[in-house]
Amino acid sequence: MRYLLLSFALVSVFWGCSSDSKTQSGESSSPEKQPISDTLKDEGFVKTDKNYFIRESHRPQMLVVGKSFETTPESVRTLITGMNRALLDDITAQKAIIQGAITVIYEKAPSENEKQNIWVGIPLDKPLKGWNTVKIPAQDYYKIQTNSALGETMPFWKSVMSDLAEKGLGNKKTWFLEMPSSSVNAEMTSEITNCNLFISK
Repeated sequence: MRYLLLSFALVSVFWGCSSDSKTQSGESSSPEKQPISDTLKDEGFVKTDKNYFIRESHRPQMLVVGKSFETTPESVRTLITGMNRALLDDITAQKAIIQGAITVIYEKAPSENEKQNIWVGIPLDKPLKGWNTVKIPAQDYYKIQTNSALGETMPFWKSVMSDLAEKGLGNKKTWFLEMPSSSVNAEMTSEITNCNLFISK
């Protein structure tokens, strides 16, 4: 439990939220996280670039709870900062279980200064009252590991889409996701590192 609290406290600090948004450790009502039954898989290599690395990946079904905004991709950092505390508070109050990192869902591949419907939320085990939910099916993706922070990936999207053009994305709905990667240090504290893009195959 202490590890989970520190993980999400770090996300709050990372986006400039005040320290009072953290929950107290040891309380039974604190946000919890449980393993996802459908295993995440990183598989075949696709392409590497000096700024990113593309490979094939699989992700399980996700229920991403949050809100959507009609805005530009450049606003993502502000959106996360503005809603992070309120969402975490409701996760605690409604005893939901966190099943993944903060997730940004784009309606289409982002372009500079172009407005679109952008969804920001956190994968949970159930919907929350007062919030909306997007259900993303289990599926295969192109996973793009970048050297950019969450909300600062705009320079990569055009190049990545060009690289994947020859692969084809099929006729079904394509999902465009952005999520932070993380690692665990010697103190078992989650560290936010760089950002991953996911484009469904």
